Amino acid sequence: MSESSNGKGSQSSTVDNKTNGLPLPRLLSYRDASAYMSLSYWSLRELVLNGEIPHVKFGKKVLIDRIDLDDWIETRKEIGVF
Repeated sequence: MSESSNGKGSQSSTVDNKTNGLPLPRLLSYRDASAYMSLSYWSLRELVLNGEIPHVKFGKKVLIDRIDLDDWIETRKEIGVF
């Protein structure tokens, strides 16, 4: 992670204003992960079910690693005219 001038480093993708500046959890529910990615619940669920985004299961609960979401976004970035 890059360091800022105060030496604490950048936390832009790890801090949520809704949690009063507390770090986001690494594992997110479908609801939280879809909000993080600005996708609908159903769009994200389809990506997970199709194996495009990995997931972690705890019993019936499905959680998605925020790092996997960031990686998925990075691999789909495009530069240029669309």
